[in-house]
Amino acid sequence: MTDWCDMQQVLDDLAAADLLRKPAVLSSPVGPTVTVDGRELVCLCSNDYLGLAGDESVKAATIEAIGRWGVGAGASRLVCGTTEAHQALEDRLAEFKRTESAIVTATGWQANRVAIGALAGEGDLILCDKLDHASILDAARGSGAAVRTYAHGDLDRAEQLLTRHRAAHRRCLIVTDSLFSMDGDVAPLPELVELKDRFEARLLIDEAHATGVLGEHGRGAAELAGVEGCVDAVVGTLSKAVGGVGRLRGRADSADRRDSQHRAELHLHHRIAADDLCGRDESAGYRSRRTRAPRQTSGNGHGAARSITRKRL
Repeated sequence: MTDWCDMQQVLDDLAAADLLRKPAVLSSPVGPTVTVDGRELVCLCSNDYLGLAGDESVKAATIEAIGRWGVGAGASRLVCGTTEAHQALEDRLAEFKRTESAIVTATGWQANRVAIGALAGEGDLILCDKLDHASILDAARGSGAAVRTYAHGDLDRAEQLLTRHRAAHRRCLIVTDSLFSMDGDVAPLPELVELKDRFEARLLIDEAHATGVLGEHGRGAAELAGVEGCVDAVVGTLSKAVGGVGRLRGRADSADRRDSQHRAELHLHHRIAADDLCGRDESAGYRSRRTRAPRQTSGNGHGAARSITRKRL
């Protein structure tokens, strides 16, 4: 049996077990309702929490950016450089996230790769919540650092791991989602800040599902918990509450930004988002500050809409 036949058999087995995934084909934009097979259905699965993907002013900004910049980035920043549109978006995101600088990447997976790779490597220790997003765990394991995980939200176990392993490693990075998308709960950020200070570690949080939703100004769970100034680096997204594509990463340290740029652009040689998307994301980011979803104010974050972006912007 050939490899192709083996693959087909796997697909057939999945289909027989009703486990084969087949995305629905939409004949309408994604919004509160969508059209599938001629039927109008209520859409409860979209990440466009604030409805900005279809906002008229955001669409107008996209069209205007296309008229000026076209629809492609051409190549990586290493090859073609950074346009004014990219710089304007990063400056706006850094201002929103109250960081010295920000870096925009094409995808969330790449953003976590860049952020974690800049903050930890061979000889270091990374501590992750077991329910962290797959992109976080993948980036941690690919960094060359030793990786340890603790049961979801289990601060006692996290402390035990730090006590046992911290002294044997040069640097330590604690990484967690701030708002966990599947369980809907918020990470214990004040307690993690206390742990990272006590064990001389750094704290990186992924605000993908909290940006634009939590906090008085929509900056995320760190703002809600009052620990923004205590978090070392933040990752966010432009593809949820902002209603676009791309990810961001922010840090209040210019040296860290330069290191991240080196890893993101010289090592990865990855294209950044096209300039037209920068125009629409900048417009959406502005609109999101004026049109925010109701915020979860209890301690667990259940029912909160997801995110926009944050320090990794």
